[in-house]
Formats: sequence, C-alpha cells, structure tokens
Amino acid sequence: MLCFILVLALAISGLTAMADSNPDQVVNFSDQPADYRALYAAEMASALANARARAPGQSQLSAVARGDFSGYQGSKADNSLKVDYKVTDSVVAVGEKVTCYITMTWDYGQLTYSYGGLVLNGDFEEVGELTPKDNPPTFVTTESGPGRIGRAFSFTPTSAGYFNFLFILEEGNGNKLALTTPTVQVYEGEEPSYSGAVTDEVIPDDIPKPDYEQNRLGVFVSTDRQSTKVGTEVAAIASFTTKHDPVQYMATWTLEDSSGNVLDVKTTNGEVNASAGKAEVQLTYLPLQQGDLQLVITATDGYDNAATINTPWIDVADGFYFTARLNRISAMMAGEAVTATYEAFGHSCPSTAYYVGWECYDAEGNTISTDAQTVPGSAGKVTYTPRQGQGLEFYFGATCEHIGNAQPCLVQIALIGAIEAELNLTATTVQSGQPIGVNYTLDGGLTPYQRLVVRGYSKDTARNKTYQFFEQTVTEAEGAVSGTPYLGNEVYFELEVVERDGVSTTWTSPKATMTGSPMVTEPTLTASVSQTRVLPGEQVSLDYKMTGGSGTLNKSGASYLQWKNEDGTILEKKTLTRVSGTESITLTEEGTFFAELVLTDGYNQRITWTSEPIVVSKDAYLPGDANEDGSVTVADALLVMQYTAGWSVSLNKVNADVNASGGVDVQDAILIFRQGAGEDVIR
Repeated sequence: MLCFILVLALAISGLTAMADSNPDQVVNFSDQPADYRALYAAEMASALANARARAPGQSQLSAVARGDFSGYQGSKADNSLKVDYKVTDSVVAVGEKVTCYITMTWDYGQLTYSYGGLVLNGDFEEVGELTPKDNPPTFVTTESGPGRIGRAFSFTPTSAGYFNFLFILEEGNGNKLALTTPTVQVYEGEEPSYSGAVTDEVIPDDIPKPDYEQNRLGVFVSTDRQSTKVGTEVAAIASFTTKHDPVQYMATWTLEDSSGNVLDVKTTNGEVNASAGKAEVQLTYLPLQQGDLQLVITATDGYDNAATINTPWIDVADGFYFTARLNRISAMMAGEAVTATYEAFGHSCPSTAYYVGWECYDAEGNTISTDAQTVPGSAGKVTYTPRQGQGLEFYFGATCEHIGNAQPCLVQIALIGAIEAELNLTATTVQSGQPIGVNYTLDGGLTPYQRLVVRGYSKDTARNKTYQFFEQTVTEAEGAVSGTPYLGNEVYFELEVVERDGVSTTWTSPKATMTGSPMVTEPTLTASVSQTRVLPGEQVSLDYKMTGGSGTLNKSGASYLQWKNEDGTILEKKTLTRVSGTESITLTEEGTFFAELVLTDGYNQRITWTSEPIVVSKDAYLPGDANEDGSVTVADALLVMQYTAGWSVSLNKVNADVNASGGVDVQDAILIFRQGAGEDVIR
C-alpha cells in the first residue's frame, strides 16, 4: 500500500483589516475547550465519510469537460461569522501543488481558527491527518473584531491518493464554523477518466504502517524565499525520515554582515518521530538587520545516524521594521489614558528621525483630531487621552534621507463613550442691545462632569476684537440660556466642559449676525493705592477712574474690586457701580497683599488692573525713607522738599515726619538730608 505524504507550505496571502488585526499567535490546541476539539474530530469523521461515498470530482464533472473546470469554490456562514473558500483544482498530478484560498469575516471579538487535512490512499483508506494537535504552528488566534482576513494554505502531494482541506473557526461571540472542502484526487501517470463508481468495501479501522526499505536518516529543507528585507519573515520547512525514532534536531539561523561577522543567531532544538512517515517542522526567522542569512539543520536518529543540511545564503536587504502595541485591548473608554510602546529595528543613520502620532476618527473613518510629535529615539513609550470619535489609531514610523518616509506601523482600537455636544442659537440675526439665546445638549464623556460653563461672545471682525457679554455655570447636561450683546457684528456661544479628571473641552455654536452696534471707544483705567508698606491694622485706600467706553458700568456684578493675599485667597470683594471712586480696607495681618480691579462698561468692554504688592509688617516704617526704597538717602530729602513746595509727588508721610511734628515740613527735609549725608540725627 502506498503511503500518501503531504508537504505542507503555509503562505499568508494579503490581509485586509476592517478593524485592528494583530499578528497571529500560536496557541496550544490541547488548551481549547472540549467542545471545540470535539467539533474538529466530528468534521474530520464527516470528511472521511463523504470521501468514501463517491469518487471525488465525478458528479461535478459529469456534465462539463475537464478543461473547463477551475476548481471548487463555496461559502458557509454562521450568524456573524462567514467563510468563503476556493480550491485551485480538483484532480492533480503527484507533485502538483494545490492551494485553498480562504477568507474569514467576523463581527465580534477575537477570531480563533485552525486548519488541517485528511489524507487517504488510492483505496480511500485513511493513512493520516494533519491536525492542530500534531502541528501547533497551524493553530493561531487573532485579537480583533470586527475584521476580515485572508489566508492561503497549500499542499503538495508526493504519491497518489486523495485529501481534503478542513477548517475550524470560532469568534468572540461564540459562533462556530466547521468547513470541509470537496475531496481532491491525486494521480500518478496518466490523467484519470471521470466515470465509474467507488467500491463499497468496508475499510478496516487499523491501517498498517509502511515498511521502509532503507535504514537511514533523511533530512530535507526548503525556504519560501531566496531574498528578503529587514522586517520580512523567512519561513522554512524541515522534513525528516528515518526507521529509528526519535529524531533529535538542532536548527540554527545565522545572520552575518558583508564581512562575515555574526550579527545574530537563533537556535531551535526539538524532537520528532518520523518512522511512520515524513515528519515536518516549520521554522521561521525575522531579520532585524541587513546582512546574509543561512539556516543549518543537524539531526540524529535513534540508531545514531546523523545528517546535516545547509540552505543557500539568503540576502537580507536594508530597511526598517517597526513594532507597536497599546496597553488596551479591543476597546477603551474615551477620556481615559492609553499608553503605546514602540520600537524600530533595521536601518539607522544620522539623518534618521522617528515620529509617533494619534488620530481619532468617526464611524465613517473621517479623522476628527490628531496629535503628532517626533521622538528622540527608536524605542519608547507615549501616553494619550482620546476625547472624541469612535476609533483611535496610533502610528510609529521613521524618515531618512536614504530610504525616505518608511511605512509606519499602525495599531487601531475602538473608542466607547466619546463626549458629544451641540449648541444651536435661537436666532440667526440679532439687534445690538437685544437678547439672544442658545440651546445646548451634552452626552458622553466621563460623567458626572466637574463643571459646565456657557459663555456668550460678540466679535467686531473689522477690528478683530472679541467681547464677552455672557457667562453662566450650568448644572444640567441639556438646557437653554440667553444674554445681551452690544458691540461687533457677530454673536456666538461656547460650552466649556470640564470632565471629572480636570480635562477641559470647548464646543462653539454657529454664528449669528448682529446689527446696530454703536461706535464707542475702548475704556481706559487709572488707579493707585495710598501706600504699599503699612503697619498691621492700618488702612489702605484705592483711587480709581475709568474713562471712555460707554461711560457707565455693567451693574450685573461684572465690575468689582477684590483684595487678595499672595496665594490668591480673596479677603474681601465688592461690586462696583460707578466709573470712579475711592475704596479702602484695613489689613490686620502681616503679609503681602494685592488689590485687583475689574471694570466692565455698559457694552461689556472689560479692563483690569492689579496693584503693586502691599506689604503689611510691624517693621513697615523706616524714619526718613520717604520714597520707601528701604534706605535713607539724599533722594528722600529731595522728595520731601518737592512735597513741601507743593509738587504732586507720592511719599510715605509717616517715614517723612522724622521730627514727629504731626506733619511733613522743611525741618524734616533737613534732618533727612543730614542723615543721608552720614550724620546720625534721626532717632
């Protein structure tokens, strides 16, 4: 009985992702749930029963000529999981490769899939099967959803017989599919005819193992490419035959530079049993540097037969290879931070510049926000907090004068709960001095919100000047407010949302046209405090005057005076209703204080002023220091003389009255002059 042996060569076809598609990861078949393994066994049994029921290809070819037939194709679906396949031929010669192209589409979570095959001899006796349990690299998982991927699986038969391709799939929502292709016939010699019937004899369950005629160890190796570039994986199939198990092997990938210096070595040790047929091992290597690559396999069997085989050198061309991953899986909440880890390998020169970026996009794939930056090295971490959209993409790439802009690495993730807001004006035109309102709605984000503020603005586009005419803190995520603008020719509102993590986002309404705006000047403000160094309990007064503008103050609380200490704490606040006046405060505690004045005229033109530091101290006075510069000099005497002559000058009267007469006169100036000249006359 001929033994039917297949050489499996897995070739990954083009991959098209509807969402993020991470690299395939090897998963142990034995770790899968029992119902999953049972599904695989049941599908394998079904494939055998179908193959024995009739000669493959006969019913399909009864009405058409062999030359018009191009293979099998079909489709199968289970709710959100769908599989389409096509087999390139139905009847092939020994040594002729047959490929099954399969496209998998799913809607939920991760996709898990495995493939195998059922091997029959010319009498439809089962002589073997290729299963995930026997071939761990053929069982993979892809973290993604929804998604779409394509794969190609090829078999090259070495003797006459039959085989079926078989696939098992499961997606994250629990939907499963088992798919067996029609049986492919393998012939040797003359192409078979397409008539006749299949024997109905009972096939025994126990199939004898083939008897090898030679007592030797065979090692064969083939690679999927003769050249590659940095970042493109090389795959090899190592085949072993022997009469004496086990076969122990060592596979070594060696990457060297042009001078023969070793850049990298990867070694894999393993053991297989090959006495029942050809045992195959898949070996891969991902080059991360430019150079020359070779695979060397050394093997010994249980009879101490030994063999070594080297592949031809594979040229690895220069290039970049990027990796990137996020610390989130599948989806994340908008408003929460995500960290990306990235690293580049391969080409490097002084002109190489690395960059990272984030893009948020909506349900239609339109980019709605971006954040890009250059990074100092080829590896690192960056953190980003997305606020809007339904998807997030992180990319990492490089530019170089030799290679140009290298294709960046992309990682995508879904966003959930992005904040959305809408503002609609109650009118498209408004008269100056008349109220206008806005309706607002807010949804999503990190609720409850920390603060919601609606502000109204009018703008004079000719002067490029903006006036704030309204501000109100609101508590509801939906409502309506209104205000009265005066100046400019455009009106709009803004909604500022401060989320619970302190991040602020602002939405702007459409603009309305304003007419009848008055022609006014901008207001000016003059102000001063009576003294800047005082004793505790002493009074400080403030004089102010606003000129220009509307000539009146906004009396809605938009004009005020507040006294603050140096850390910003407000000691006293008073609403102002007049354009000029005098205000005072008694400061009882030592420290540094400020007066802050905010005046808003009747047209919502605002102007502010902050005083110099006011120092309150028990040592606030220095007799003779009329100008309060901290020392007594001739300049203080000159200032006192100007004051006594009637000049409009500012001085510290307490410091200037050195003779304690109750007033400032020429005698004080003389004493200060003598003190400044070096005499000790002031006590």
